[in-house]
Amino acid sequence: MIEEQMKTLKEAQGSLKPLEKLLKGKRFFGGETIGYLDIVIGWIAFLCPTYEELLGVTCVDPNSMPLLHAWCQEYTNVPLMKEGLPPRKKLFPYLKVIREKLMSSSSTFS
Repeated sequence: MIEEQMKTLKEAQGSLKPLEKLLKGKRFFGGETIGYLDIVIGWIAFLCPTYEELLGVTCVDPNSMPLLHAWCQEYTNVPLMKEGLPPRKKLFPYLKVIREKLMSSSSTFS
C-alpha cells in the first residue's frame, strides 16, 4: 500500500513540474497580478499544504519546485484569496475524516 501511495505522489509531483516552468520570472502565472490560471489552480496552493500535513508527505517540494512553492505562499497570502478560503482549522478535520473513509473503503476492496 505504501509503495502505491509513493508512486501516486511521484506522479502527482511530475504533473506539477510544467507549472514550475510557467512561473519563471513571474510572481503569478499572469505576471505581477493574479490571472485566470492562478484562480483555476489556486486549490493547489491551499489544499496541498493541508494534505502534506495530513499525510506527512511533501507535494510541492521547495527544493525541486521552488517557484511553485513560492507561488503557493504568495497566492494564499493575497488578502482577497485569504478572505475566500475556508478556515484551515475546519478544513483539516474534514479532510482527515474523508481520508479515513476512503482508506477504510479501499481496504474492503483489497
